[in-house]
Amino acid sequence: MAQRRGQKRPPALTAPTLTKAPSGGKIRVAILLDDAPGADESGSRRQRRRQEQEEIAARIAQRIGRPLEVVWNFTRSTSVIAANVYREDVALIEAVEGVVSVTPETEHELHGDRPTAADKPRRETE
Repeated sequence: MAQRRGQKRPPALTAPTLTKAPSGGKIRVAILLDDAPGADESGSRRQRRRQEQEEIAARIAQRIGRPLEVVWNFTRSTSVIAANVYREDVALIEAVEGVVSVTPETEHELHGDRPTAADKPRRETE
């Protein structure tokens, strides 16, 4: 399940040795983990998933040489970490044990065909 409003985000995981960031830009990805959810969605199973996600995130950080910028953790119906990563790191992340796939999230852009507040004429008041 996604993080709820008001909950504290976990601290960023730090890699043992930080390296210079790659030249390419960051993208948001969904990292699907090897934890197949069962019928039991009790808090203890979700807690175990969360702990496994933190362990895999630490391995990813070690592999890419810098902290993994985790945005969300999904633990209820599937085990997914949403993170901002450099494009160059995707292949490294896919090679980490416990990672099934790394899928870039679709980026949607507004087309601007709807007027915004700035586009509407102002009514003068006397």
